[in-house]
Parts: sequence; C-alpha cells; structure tokens
Amino acid sequence: MAMKYNLPAIRTFLAVAEEGGFRRAADSLGMAVATVSQHISALETELGVALLERTTRRVTLTETGASYFSLCQRILRELEEVTDSARQSFTEPTGLLRISVSGAFGRRVVTPIILRFMSEHPHIQVDLVATGQYVDLQGDAVDIAIRIGTPREVEPVRVREFAPVQRILCASPAYLEQQGTPKTPDDLTTHQCIVRSHRPNDREWRLYTAKGEESAVYVNGRMSVNDPELMLNACLSRLGIAFLPDIYAQPYLENGRLMRVLPQHRMAPGNLHAAYRSESLVFPKVLRCLEFLEKELAQILG
Repeated sequence: MAMKYNLPAIRTFLAVAEEGGFRRAADSLGMAVATVSQHISALETELGVALLERTTRRVTLTETGASYFSLCQRILRELEEVTDSARQSFTEPTGLLRISVSGAFGRRVVTPIILRFMSEHPHIQVDLVATGQYVDLQGDAVDIAIRIGTPREVEPVRVREFAPVQRILCASPAYLEQQGTPKTPDDLTTHQCIVRSHRPNDREWRLYTAKGEESAVYVNGRMSVNDPELMLNACLSRLGIAFLPDIYAQPYLENGRLMRVLPQHRMAPGNLHAAYRSESLVFPKVLRCLEFLEKELAQILG
C-alpha cells in the first residue's frame, strides 16, 4: 500500500534541521513548540527511525536524518517548481530555455524558427547551442536537443519525432562534366564520394528506389567529414558525390550549383526529433517550444 506523505510534518522537520532547534523552528513557522514536537514525533513514528538527536542544548541530525533532510529538500524544491509552472501554464511562459542543435541544421532551419518563437513569447530567453557532439541533457543542462538520426535515448529522456529528412545524391555540374554521371548505383564505385566520418560502415551506401528496391554499394573517396555543412561545401567545391539532406541541397539545385545524381534513388531518411528530459514537460516553456517546433517543421519539411 502506498505511503501517505505528511507534508506539514516534513516541512517542520526541515525547519528544525535548518534552525537547529525546536523553539527557533516554531518561531520561523509561526506555531507552538508543542506542535513542532508533535510533527517530529509523528514523522519518526511513520518512518520507524530517529531523525533527530535531542539534548538539553541542541538538536542534531542522525545519519538517517541527514540523508532524509537532503532528499526532502530536493523534493520540496521540485514540488515548488512544478506548482509554479502549473500556475504559469495559464499565463505567459517565462525563463531560460537551452536548446542544442547540430551546427548546419541549426543555422539553416532551427534558428529562424526559434526567432519566431521568441517573438511570440517575449518573456522566454533562449540559449541556442550549435554543436556536432552528442549532448548529455542532464550533464550539459540542456532542455531540448534537436537531432537527425535514429533516436537512441533511454529513460528518463524522451523523444518527440517531427518528420523524416530525405537524403539525396548530389554533385557539382563541373565534377560530373569532368568525371561523368553515374547511371547505376554500381557506377558509384568508380567515383570520388564524400562520406560521413566516425560512422559505422560509413563507406557502405544503401540506396532505395521508390518501389523499395535496395542496392548496397561500397564507395571510395579522399574526403570524409563529420558535419552536413562541410559535406555540402566539399560537394560544391567539386570534390565528389555526396548524400545531402534535401533541405540543404534544394537552394543549390535551384540555382544550378548542384545536380541530382541517380535521382531515382535515395538513402533511408534521417529521423528529425527532439530529445528532452521527461520531467521537463511540466515547464510551460519546454512544452510550448516543442509544440511550436513541431508545427513549424511540419510546414517546412511537409
């Protein structure tokens, strides 16, 4: 059977521990010393342990009491934050929001969305962190991490999936004029291909047709990079053929600086998603931002 927590007694216990005595705790709480004593006795009886050592001169915490004190402090602090957030949910969300994105995707797609979000919510401050590294939400104090790829988070981290990001083969017209245009996936083995570094099987490209037909090709190339922006720049610089997110490549396809290669083939799409700590949803600033991102990204990628 679940224990019923005696919050008044817990608050009294914290006051006694912080003030160092029953009388000072009674004064700070505005209650009688006898009431303080009753609360402590009731709490110790419920727990079945002694939390305080009492002498005629002072009151100190037992070893168990010290652990219980630290735990109760944290829980009550979080309870107050949740309560404040619940009150704010009917008003304008406020506070600092720390968001992590990959450098290229952050510059091209996320930053304009966040600027619009800030315009709609003037009481929210945003710290937008661009990084190519995998972010530890807890350790790096990040509220939301926006990523492309297969989610690998486990509890207490949760994931909200937004949309697939299509990846297409591209090259510069100058490269294709000099080296020729591949006609089949197997032709890629004779070309310079720009690959993602530090990825398992980074030189094995799996291509799919609209009918689901798969081709596995082992490619070669002098250039490997760890960021889509670098891959785009290498492709524009005539260094070879690359798989690019279509949202990166589209402007250059339209102005003629890039051309599609094997347009009937694609790689499996990357999964655009946001990772966040499960407890973060109690904060309106996080919930509102996730909802805003979902709506905006659906329009951009839909």
